[in-house]
Amino acid sequence: GAEEALRLSILQRVVPETGLDAAVLAWAKPLLRRSPTALRLTKTLFNAHAAPTRLADASLLDPELMAL
Repeated sequence: GAEEALRLSILQRVVPETGLDAAVLAWAKPLLRRSPTALRLTKTLFNAHAAPTRLADASLLDPELMAL
């Protein structure tokens, strides 16, 4: 269950269902203050890393990422 997932570090924290919306908003608000470009590039890197191919495969990377 959720407690075991927390123990295994799959989750950062467990909140009651009634507090879920507030917890998500509290977690997301700091992200909204970040640069949209930085967030997009970070998401692209995470998604590329999660793909079955290697992150080093330059054909997967956006030219904007290659310039970093």
